[in-house]
Amino acid sequence: MDSYVGWPKDFIAEKVVGKPILFGKEALENRLSLNLSRPLARGVIKEGLEKDEEAVRELFKYLLDQVTTKKGEPVRAVVGVPAESLKSSKIAIKKAFSQYTDALMVVGVRTFCRGLWAGCAQQRHGHRYRGRHR
Repeated sequence: MDSYVGWPKDFIAEKVVGKPILFGKEALENRLSLNLSRPLARGVIKEGLEKDEEAVRELFKYLLDQVTTKKGEPVRAVVGVPAESLKSSKIAIKKAFSQYTDALMVVGVRTFCRGLWAGCAQQRHGHRYRGRHR
C-alpha cells in the first residue's frame, strides 16, 4: 500500500468522498478533493510538519485496524525500511509505531533480502533462483 493519507479539503469534499480520512490508492483516486500527505516517502518518516506526524499516526492506526486479532492478544509488527535508512529514521519509525504495538522489529529491506531471501532480487527481475548470490 502506498503511504498516502488524505483529508477532505472542505465539508463538500467530505460529503463527496464519504469519509473523514482516506488512505493509499483510495486517497490517490480522490486527490483533487483532498489535502494529501505522504508521510513515509522513500520509507522514511517526514518530520517537522504537524500534519505529516498526524498522517503517520493515522496511517499506523489504519494498518493495524486491517489486522484481526483476538481481544487481549499482543500486537507484533515487522516494518521494512530501505537498508540505506539512517539509524535516526529507524528510531523514528520505532517511536511512532511503539504506541500501537507490543513488539516491533524494523528490518532493512536490502539486508533482509540478501541475507534471508537470496533469490528474491533474481525472481523480481524474472530470473530463476539457483542459489545464494555471490
